[in-house]
Amino acid sequence: RALACDVSQPLEVKSLMASLAELGAVFHLAGVDSSAPLGEVTAQSLQEEMSAKVEGAWNLHEALQDRELESFVLYGSIAGFWGSGNQTVYC
Repeated sequence: RALACDVSQPLEVKSLMASLAELGAVFHLAGVDSSAPLGEVTAQSLQEEMSAKVEGAWNLHEALQDRELESFVLYGSIAGFWGSGNQTVYC
């Protein structure tokens, strides 16, 4: 079963996790579709990209810290290292 919520919003994450009685694994695959050359990256675009990944991972951690999970997987992309296809802030 695949579920979605805005993981940068702690209350949405807590609400979604509370609605799930049984949970074996969580896969965090968040990302924001933004494309810009490095010279055009703004503080706002960087913050938006990071909120999906970093804040989302933290909010999931907070909402799940009392649960026993088989897996808690955080996915990132090589684009964060290589800057592939103008995805300079993607991680």
